[in-house]
Order: sequence, then C-alpha cells, then structure tokens
Amino acid sequence: MARALAAAQCAAGLETENCPVPTDGTSSEDEASAGPPLNCARYTVELLKPIGIVLEETKGGGEIYVAEVVAGGRAARRNAESDALAEGTDVRVGDVLVSTSAVATTNVQTYGEVDVRGGEKFVTLSARGESFDTVLAAVASHRGGQPVRLTFQRCFAAEGGAA
Repeated sequence: MARALAAAQCAAGLETENCPVPTDGTSSEDEASAGPPLNCARYTVELLKPIGIVLEETKGGGEIYVAEVVAGGRAARRNAESDALAEGTDVRVGDVLVSTSAVATTNVQTYGEVDVRGGEKFVTLSARGESFDTVLAAVASHRGGQPVRLTFQRCFAAEGGAA
C-alpha cells in the first residue's frame, strides 16, 4: 500500500524524490492519456469496491488484464444494466488495464511520534510498467463510496474480430 501511495504521489506531482523516471520521455499520465494503438479502443469505467473484476498479470509481466468478470459483481451488473455492450464499454475478459485512479495523501503532520495524514487527491496511475501489487494497492486506496476509475484497452484483429 505504501508503494502505491508513493507512486500516486509521484504521479500527482506531490513527491519528487525517488520517483521513477520514464525511459521513453513520457510520464505515466502521458502514457495513460495517449491514444490507443491501431485496431485498439480504450474505455473508462467507474466502479465502487468490490469492483467485481479479477485482474492478473501476463507471464512476462508488464501488462495487467481482466481474467474474470465476476458473475453478479459490480462490473457484470454495470455491463447488464447499461448501454455498455452497445457502446463497447462493457468490461470483458482479456481487456488490458491501462490506468487506474488512486487516492494520494496531500499532507502529513507529525504530533509527537504519530504521523497524521490529511487531505486527499485523486490521481491517475498508469498500470503499464507498475508492479501488480502497486496497481492493486492503488485500487485499494479508495475508501467505501469513492469510485475507482479504470481505463481498459481492447484490441481487435484487422478484419474487425476480437484479437
């Protein structure tokens, strides 16, 4: 959880020391907001926890994808109750997580030997290049009633079928 908080604070510009420097010259937010590759589409959903999605990391690491949409869970209910299917924003197995929101603490005050964290800022954390644990901690940083904003990418074969 602490690593996700630090990553979220780096993404929000609240922390500058020990922040990872992207090797391709873009920030996490730049990468998350850049357009999808050819034959791919991106969509964003907001879900309360528990989100009803099982995420897994690819064997070589680097990508986190939807392994299961839990039957009866929030994502499945969203898919069924909205125009998500028609709009192409229904969460599907195989969709790749591009980014997630996270809640970062904006200030810390020390009283004696106790650190009290206060203030919150919602930030976007790119899932690409982050560890699986960091991404899950970012999702977990939301308290009850705070929606988790997830951006997924779905790619299609050149002829229009799912890849």
